[in-house]
Amino acid sequence: MNIDCRWLEQNLEGFFCDRLSANEMDQLQLHVDNCSECQGTLREFQAVDPLIRQLFQHDLAVAQAPQRVRQSRLGMPVYAAATALIVLSIWLGVKASEKPATLADPKPPATIAAVRPTPIAPATTAIVKSEGQPTVERAKPAPAVKTPSNAPTPAPKPDVDQADKRPPFLVSDAAGYSRTLSDYRNRTLIFGVWSPKDTHAIATLQRLYETYGSNPKVRILGISNESMAKPANGTFPVVYNENSQLLGAQPSDIVIVDGTGTVRFRGSLNGNPNMVVKTVNSALGSLGIR
Repeated sequence: MNIDCRWLEQNLEGFFCDRLSANEMDQLQLHVDNCSECQGTLREFQAVDPLIRQLFQHDLAVAQAPQRVRQSRLGMPVYAAATALIVLSIWLGVKASEKPATLADPKPPATIAAVRPTPIAPATTAIVKSEGQPTVERAKPAPAVKTPSNAPTPAPKPDVDQADKRPPFLVSDAAGYSRTLSDYRNRTLIFGVWSPKDTHAIATLQRLYETYGSNPKVRILGISNESMAKPANGTFPVVYNENSQLLGAQPSDIVIVDGTGTVRFRGSLNGNPNMVVKTVNSALGSLGIR
């Protein structure tokens, strides 16, 4: 089965309605990763899809809303006149039953319960005298407690709020869809963190993709912490980090994750590309992948 731009155009409905098989989705993803025209097509449909959903929800809400019963123009004056007569009769009855108001006896003032003051520890006072001024007693401040110079400094308490609450692994592909480790289950995922300035890491990722990209048991990803275009000299699939921990990977790091989501290898992309490929080949061999 050859998946190309024409195939995607004929199967757009199945793609957006999740009716494609896992094999078709994998091959379609490989095509979209390397086709800028199909990436643009998917972005356009993703921008229109929420607007269509909002219009449908608005029309559905209007259709389900209860219809108000309109009163006839003839009934409105009759209803208003009847209401006025009822209000007038009630007002006349209230006026007839009114009696002169009698001043109520003033209530005795509330008794304030005595509050026993809290005893305050006596403070040392000093008498301050000034010429022509009365003697004033002022409290002396308590002497400061000196800390010995050799006393150990207490360790600061850990700030619980500073705990990293980001997801372990969350990236978005070229089509704008979010991906987690569950999307790569039953496959061995090899990903490296790159940036435009780290040309050595880009070259090593490209070498790894050329070596293992055709292996159906392996998936190669180049992850960037910022949304940017694919490197000019790179054909490996590019995804973008969505503020996740990336399993602890830092720029220029390479990580191998098995099909169960367990990290099996960590290394650096800045070494000799041939040595990196040799090391990765040894790690894949321990997982039974040749």
